[in-house]
Amino acid sequence: MNVFQPAISIIIPVYNGANYLAEAIDSALAQTWPAHEIIVIDDGSNDDGATRRVAERYGNRIRFLHRDNGGCGAALNTGIEAMTGDYFSWLSHDDLYMPDKLECQVRALAELENKETLLYGNYEVMDAGGKTLHVMKMQDLGSEAQLNTPLFPLTYGIIHGCTLLVARSLFERHGLFDECLKTTQDYDLWFRMLRHTPVHFIEHPLVRSRVHDEQGSRTLAQMQTEGDRLWERFVEEVTPEEGARMYGSHFRYLRHLESFLVATPYAKVAPLAGRRAREALAATLVSVVIPFRDRVEWTRQAVVSALAQSHDHLEVLLIDDGSTEDTSVLHDLAARDGRLHYVRQEPAGAAAARNRGVALARGAYVAFLDSDDLWQPEKIARQLQQLLDENRDFGHTDYQRIDEDGADQEIITTHHLTGCIYPALIGSCQIATPTVMARTDLLRQHPFPPGVRIGEDVITWIDLAEQHDVAALPEPLTKVRLSQHTTVHSLDKTELGLASILTAVLDHPHHRRHHVPILQLIEAVRRYELARHPAVPFDDPAPGSALPTRARWSYRLILARDLLRLGLHSLKREGPVVTWQRVQRWRHSRRG
Repeated sequence: MNVFQPAISIIIPVYNGANYLAEAIDSALAQTWPAHEIIVIDDGSNDDGATRRVAERYGNRIRFLHRDNGGCGAALNTGIEAMTGDYFSWLSHDDLYMPDKLECQVRALAELENKETLLYGNYEVMDAGGKTLHVMKMQDLGSEAQLNTPLFPLTYGIIHGCTLLVARSLFERHGLFDECLKTTQDYDLWFRMLRHTPVHFIEHPLVRSRVHDEQGSRTLAQMQTEGDRLWERFVEEVTPEEGARMYGSHFRYLRHLESFLVATPYAKVAPLAGRRAREALAATLVSVVIPFRDRVEWTRQAVVSALAQSHDHLEVLLIDDGSTEDTSVLHDLAARDGRLHYVRQEPAGAAAARNRGVALARGAYVAFLDSDDLWQPEKIARQLQQLLDENRDFGHTDYQRIDEDGADQEIITTHHLTGCIYPALIGSCQIATPTVMARTDLLRQHPFPPGVRIGEDVITWIDLAEQHDVAALPEPLTKVRLSQHTTVHSLDKTELGLASILTAVLDHPHHRRHHVPILQLIEAVRRYELARHPAVPFDDPAPGSALPTRARWSYRLILARDLLRLGLHSLKREGPVVTWQRVQRWRHSRRG
């Protein structure tokens, strides 16, 4: 078995640093994982040899090199070119390593498959006298996944170069520090490296970083110029794919930069980030899926409302599920607007038609619109921005009902269904399909059940809500038409839909564990059965009942367990007489 024992070179650049250099060297020598070598680079100090004398006291325990003054980047490059170790570890002459800095990193690297992974971690900030002022905890700024995502820590300016452990091979591949840069040479190099290199965050503080009045001879003008240019590169050069890996979308990455930079000396770059964010939002392709069968005039109105969206970077996938009416008006629309794509299939139902649309979608997001419903012009724009702002993958809106002639009726508010709404959604789902927008890849992972004709949408929303928090807009951006064919107007259709949902829930290995919302769902089916067959007990199969036998047995088992628990509790607290009275009242209510 090969034991991972890397040779690590510690590089200490110094310029007129006699006052703190010895402490830095001592902390390097005190490592619990001994360094392969410690190289001190004197960057042309002019302190009458004071820096040299401090270094020479350590004899052959360190290597001491002198060069003409060229700045920190030049001194580090001299050390990198002279080092013989496999890994580079930078230590500023006025900072200190924690005793286990190298050991923590070697242990972490030993567990990682890629030995070129760039390691970084937390650090303490101390004053000139060594008193700890605070601890920089990166985990407060992002999730573990984000902190282990290349480039993410740079976008908060939180990487301290002395916490890094860098494979020598990375310098050979990406180059050295840019010696023309005097204040941003480190972030310039990390930016080049981290676009192609994995990172690993170590929560343990690795370094004590000193803040004092003698730091650097850099000018404010130089810092401003170099800093502005660095952040402009972060705005302009990071690709949409890189931005999405860090923040879920390129838009969110740019919005982060905009808000972050406003509070920094580089605020003049914030408007550039804001402009690019708006451009990224406008460039996000949304696929609209409209399944239909006949009812051509209503379908035409739905298509027109989709094409009239203020967010015009969209494609409309019109899925004809076996219409028998004349659809030439829809073909004419497609001929006039290249965003509209007409797709015909044999009759297979709304679920199959939606799945066909999702399979064909080229957009990052899919929005559903039923053929008899309408959208307000801002629907896509408002919902897309919310999903991106909140980093949500699935969302819906309030909606307004309209009659068959399009006249406005009541507004249905569903925006309380936000955040983590699972498993409560099993018991009652008020989300209307034409209000929904979701990431395309998630909808492909959770297709609509093709064998289900009513309730297939709710089954999919439950599946999505199990794994993803839900966004909800408190605005009626969709108009849902009520007609004689609408499920809500038919007891039979409503009962069939609820029974289909219940069957899917009971067949699902996770959903079926949630007894309380399942009982709510069964109770809803019971109410509809009583409305249709008031003389037939629920536990007996009603004529034409949509509820499967398995659901009835599940209902009985769950109910029996809960009744037994409640009965024992009542007997203990209230006694047999009160408990019996409660049982009698409950039996009467079940038949009422």
